Amino acid sequence: MNKETNELDYNINSISINTLNNTYVELQNITWLKNNLNTKSDYYMIENEEFLIDKNTQYGSFSITDTTVFIERINKQRTGNKELLLCNRLPYGINTNLMQRNGLRFKESSNPTQVKTLANSYDNSILMLSETLGGGKLSIESLQTPLLNMEYSMHKSDKLEGMYINFDEVGQLNIMEIPEVNNSPGIVYSKDDKILRVKNMSEDIEYIYISHINNEKFGCFAEDLIETTDEKLFVHMDYDNPNSIGYKTFAILSENNLYCFRINGLYHESLRLNIFEQLGIDMSEIEIKKIQRVIDNNEEH
Repeated sequence: MNKETNELDYNINSISINTLNNTYVELQNITWLKNNLNTKSDYYMIENEEFLIDKNTQYGSFSITDTTVFIERINKQRTGNKELLLCNRLPYGINTNLMQRNGLRFKESSNPTQVKTLANSYDNSILMLSETLGGGKLSIESLQTPLLNMEYSMHKSDKLEGMYINFDEVGQLNIMEIPEVNNSPGIVYSKDDKILRVKNMSEDIEYIYISHINNEKFGCFAEDLIETTDEKLFVHMDYDNPNSIGYKTFAILSENNLYCFRINGLYHESLRLNIFEQLGIDMSEIEIKKIQRVIDNNEEH
């Protein structure tokens, strides 16, 4: 949890996919994504209007499934971004016809505002990187070097241990252990609403939503939360009201972090038990406190 914004910070440590060979390929080195944009200047001009190019990026969106991983980092002004795609086959809608073949494994395209490199990679996987500016000029013409550096960290396994979300100071959630999603698991995030979703991708059903406190698009505010007899657990005052946005919403507090959860109302009992068990929260003796104190907006967590 970012102390200045009270929003959640994300970090993707490693990614893996199930290849067409029915093996799993893991990629651990994605440092290139977090590096600054490779631009020759800090701004560009369009019709005498100046547009800033912030070279620092943050996660704009990502979608992680067992066959396809897409990660985008974007600058605050949305004038530049970097993308990574690891998959067993190219998703529908991605056209590589304009890319030129470069050797046996690589295809590339390059112009002043976009560079894209694709490789037929390890164990029948596909790895593609791209870097794009809304204006100005990139200082690179190829992404083969960072792509090769990533490939050096790739390795193969015959099984998948899990798909994990780690919550600082709280614990680890393996979504492969959630029956509602384990046959087609997916983790999806968009900076547009700042909500992390746990989905069954084949059914296109969202089962768990995770966000920060006071996110208007999530709809859980500090004054909505009431205490339970577990000092870590708070529930939304409308937790049992199916007509409220706060329905089946709760929050988990640690020394420095606060995570807000909302679970699918149709499956709330099994989802709640699963999440609490994985995060070590004992539900057997939890009750709503009779005397209430809401979380103060000015408190630091």
